[in-house]
Amino acid sequence: MLSKYIGEIVEIVYMDRSNQLTQRRIEIKHIRKGLVYADCLRTGSPRTFREDQILAWQPAKSKLKPTIKPVQPLHPRLTGYTASPTRAEVIPQTFTSSSSHAVTTSVVRPPATKRKSMSFKATRSLRHSTPSALASTSPTQVS
Repeated sequence: MLSKYIGEIVEIVYMDRSNQLTQRRIEIKHIRKGLVYADCLRTGSPRTFREDQILAWQPAKSKLKPTIKPVQPLHPRLTGYTASPTRAEVIPQTFTSSSSHAVTTSVVRPPATKRKSMSFKATRSLRHSTPSALASTSPTQVS
């Protein structure tokens, strides 16, 4: 019956559970236990049909089937868009200590390399910093 059309495109007349007749164009993948597993070319999705509910079938006149290719995003170099920030973008960073004082400094991001995006989040305890290091990194005095 339908087993000789495995891998081919077939036009079928099918009666569904609500006794409605539909005509479909399918590509049969395999048949198992009275079920026909196929790709429906109208909806583009895999479907299962009961073999006894297929009333008529014939091989499709055209052997061509529409190919559905997934859309792949273009490489950032081709589009001119990169997700990485520019050299001029500045990120504020906060350094906290155990005495709940915070020092905010500005850090300029380095230019993007091969990574798509870069994120920097640095925290450092003031307890382990020397006073000279604090003076060079903080614009205000911390007491």
